[in-house]
Amino acid sequence: MNAPNKLTVYLDGSPHYLAPGRYTGTQIRALTTPAARDLFWDIEDAADPAIAPDTVITISDGMRFYTSLPVTVYLDAHPYTVPAGAISEQQLRDLPTPPVSDDHAIWRDIPDANDRRLARGEMLEISGDERFFSAPQRHPHTLTIIVNTRSKQVEQRELSFQDLVALAFDNPPAGENVLFTITYSKAVAPNHKGSLPVGGVLTVKEGTIVSVEHSDKS
Repeated sequence: MNAPNKLTVYLDGSPHYLAPGRYTGTQIRALTTPAARDLFWDIEDAADPAIAPDTVITISDGMRFYTSLPVTVYLDAHPYTVPAGAISEQQLRDLPTPPVSDDHAIWRDIPDANDRRLARGEMLEISGDERFFSAPQRHPHTLTIIVNTRSKQVEQRELSFQDLVALAFDNPPAGENVLFTITYSKAVAPNHKGSLPVGGVLTVKEGTIVSVEHSDKS
């Protein structure tokens, strides 16, 4: 619980309680020991901007930042040093030499709870000491979902934003100005219906309906 009259901001996943006001990048960096060299503002569904030391930010409750401070994660019980912040399933897969093969899935080891399989291309935030393991792909019965009015057979129940774009288009439009939007219905609870953010993961079931649209912002 945050202190009275304090705002909670997160740096590399850890909460810090600050008085309301304006802070420089240098002051936010100093929340770590030693002070972080790099600093990024974690903005949901958008590119995360770098924060220069002399940049002034008016903080609000719940703001998230991350640094390039190295942290340790574990994959198949082996430690690896990576920058704190966002990491992709593919980056985890590439940590060992040789990388984890495509016929294996990456799972997050969650103490005292069900381990969770990561979707291909999924992004997640790490702060250190997270544990993952690889295991041969399971091949349960396939599910039929509807993507852009066409039936698609899938074996994974967790599909990333990129997975759904690939299912929707044989040759997805490319370019820095291309924007994709994904809406869905009849998905697994608690979010049966809604919009999927870039980098998000959708848990599907038999009959889930997905619409993938694209536009050009140029």
